[in-house]
Amino acid sequence: MKKMKKETINIIIYVLLFLAGITVCFLRTSYAVMSPVMYTEDGSWISAIIENGLIDTCLTAKGSYLVAGNVLLLYISWWLNLLFFGANLTYLPVFVALVSYVYYVVLAGLPLYLMKNLMDIKARIILYFAILCVPMGTSISEVYGRISNIGYGCFFIAFILMLYLFLEKNSKHSIKTAGAYAGLLLCCVTNPTCYIILAVVLLWNMWKAFRVYGFKLVLKWEGILIFITGILACISLILMYLNKHMEIGQESVEIVSGGLIEYFFRALAFVFMWPFYCSMNDIWAVVILMLMIGFFAFSFWMVKDKTYRILLALSYGATIFYTVITLFMRKTLTSQLSGYTTTFPDRYFYVQELLVLLDFCIILSAVFQKKISNKVWDKIVLGIFGVAVLVNVFHLKQIFELNHSQYIDCSVTFAQMVESAYDAQGEQESYNVEIPIPGFSMELPAKYVKATVEYNRGGS
Repeated sequence: MKKMKKETINIIIYVLLFLAGITVCFLRTSYAVMSPVMYTEDGSWISAIIENGLIDTCLTAKGSYLVAGNVLLLYISWWLNLLFFGANLTYLPVFVALVSYVYYVVLAGLPLYLMKNLMDIKARIILYFAILCVPMGTSISEVYGRISNIGYGCFFIAFILMLYLFLEKNSKHSIKTAGAYAGLLLCCVTNPTCYIILAVVLLWNMWKAFRVYGFKLVLKWEGILIFITGILACISLILMYLNKHMEIGQESVEIVSGGLIEYFFRALAFVFMWPFYCSMNDIWAVVILMLMIGFFAFSFWMVKDKTYRILLALSYGATIFYTVITLFMRKTLTSQLSGYTTTFPDRYFYVQELLVLLDFCIILSAVFQKKISNKVWDKIVLGIFGVAVLVNVFHLKQIFELNHSQYIDCSVTFAQMVESAYDAQGEQESYNVEIPIPGFSMELPAKYVKATVEYNRGGS
């Protein structure tokens, strides 16, 4: 009876946290709902879904790698629009925004839910809201309320799933474990860097299971899960190859050595120093990076608990790995930041910020659970946390854009764009609808355009 009561309370808490998370996302980019526009691939991929269907679009949407997760969420958004409004697409961008909010809340909630036995509840709740409020310069409107850029977060999701499979005391026969493998696969076919995490998970778990079962592994649940996941991952890689989705790097671009310090500062220190970013220079950047390295290294040394040490080692490793691999995959970032004058493109640094927040909150959790051997260091960690909270409170206007986007022009809504296309192109079987970003448009069948125009001009 007591167990049922506890489970009910936990469900209520999770529901309240979910609703709070959706509210935070809405307040950060409420214009995505109040002044709805389609943004970049959100529009072009939905038009591809309408024309070619879900499976074909999953395989062909992007020329460099698979983006199945993006396409699936856009399909859900389109399906919700059909369910509530039929062919009228006036509120399609609103559904895109709402589905996007749910995705980012789920991303932030995964450590909260899956790391119950690894981190203190207070640290997990802090991490949850820190992720939702992570600073993203002036281009947060590219992320919250949009689906085209959700792939970056998949690496973080895959890493949390890896931690769950490695360290959590979960049942080897549980549905959660199968769900974790399925989540890893979906992350892989959305962000190819996740294949590295999946390979590590499969090899490690296969080795552990083989030590226990030997060749009988193929008859055990763990072995079946591992082999099925591996086979599906190989199939997805073959599909990528057959569709020529293997061009991920930027071979013709060179790393600008003069921008390396700024790149690492933007990737690793921005989450703490963002209000002062445009006042930085390379000297200050090096000093702050060295202080951060010292803090995280000394914190690792001060933690005496074995599980926390493993957790920190994995988290630090993921942070370094993703920062380095992003540098080689996006070499232009070393020139785009332009001497601490801009943080754009912020989406490429989103995962690094999440990983640094995870690093810090693991240390914070160790403090809360008294796993750090030095009481003075406890106070230092709590002091840093307090200062970070105060700094962010004093800059809330930059975190919560409300109904004013600093990056995307929301003055003309998607419905108005559809009306303009209808007026300009006359009677057609399909219409080319512009998206307020150069190089992007939607090709929509006439029935969708006419239904949208009729709705907005007073029709039934």
